[in-house]
Amino acid sequence: MLRAAGHHARLLDVRVDDFGGPYDAVLADAVLLHVIRKQFVDVLQRARQAVASGGVLAITLKEGDGETWTEAKFGRPRHFTYWRGPAVRAALVNTGWHVLSLEHVARRVEPWDAVFAEPDGGFDVVDWKTGRRPCSWPPTGWPGTSCQGGRSVACVRPSSTSAPARRSAPPTCSTPRACARWCAAYP
Repeated sequence: MLRAAGHHARLLDVRVDDFGGPYDAVLADAVLLHVIRKQFVDVLQRARQAVASGGVLAITLKEGDGETWTEAKFGRPRHFTYWRGPAVRAALVNTGWHVLSLEHVARRVEPWDAVFAEPDGGFDVVDWKTGRRPCSWPPTGWPGTSCQGGRSVACVRPSSTSAPARRSAPPTCSTPRACARWCAAYP
């Protein structure tokens, strides 16, 4: 259908195929709910490699526990994996995503979760002296308060074995996410 309309399209098996890219967005609406749990993380990692900096990932998943096979609706066997918000969030964070929103969506038959995420800058921002994040999220008095601006912070890549760089955070560094973006601007 897409090709007939003059668009570039290709058949993709999200479980094993390279996604290509970089893309501004990857949309997996009612797709990843058919992937078993042990493949889910791999799919998220490949999606992360396919999304450009500043891009987004949008997915929908059935909310619940466990897995099941059903022939309902199409008369052919289909696999479903159900997810809870905390498990989805953990899988995304562990594969290099920053969760922008994770919302419960009521549908006719079953509840769903709609998730929007962006590529993480790959840094954790910690207080230089204590090794802990300088504030909790959200900061006390949010919005408009700065919990990190002007403090000495370390920009730490979780996978790095080298010593973190010490920097004085600018006043605009008011959230852990904003500071991670600020850290990403430096080599």
